[in-house]
Amino acid sequence: MTRIHLFFNHVYNAPGDYTATLSVTDEFGCTSSSTQVVHVDDSLFIVMPNVLVQSSTFQNDKIDLEALSPGFNLCIDYTYTVFDRWGVKVYQTHNDPYNPDLTCGNCFRGKSQSGQQLVAGVYYYVIEGNFNILMSGSITIFE
Repeated sequence: MTRIHLFFNHVYNAPGDYTATLSVTDEFGCTSSSTQVVHVDDSLFIVMPNVLVQSSTFQNDKIDLEALSPGFNLCIDYTYTVFDRWGVKVYQTHNDPYNPDLTCGNCFRGKSQSGQQLVAGVYYYVIEGNFNILMSGSITIFE
């Protein structure tokens, strides 16, 4: 018997309990299915770091939402925006759960949208996304 591992994701538009069914048909026409109830919660709590050290070698040099909450990028459609103290947008990234950023390729690393290193100081971030996500706070950047 050959085991095949399937991975897939689906974005639900609203919280609730959903019945998910996986049906498989092999090359001989034999079918099998499995059903499971999936609970989608509308509350999300993620502890956001408030310090970023650009010269850190201990993973303090980026804001990686997938590392902070494993699976976050697989199910959340969000935009992460950083503003300077005058309210000017200096960085923005978007996560699409149908093409998630699992390698931190678009993580905030203390650089502007154009790639310039931001000066040390206090910045303000906003995360907006599906499932009524709206989080904001400050982040202090050190060199």
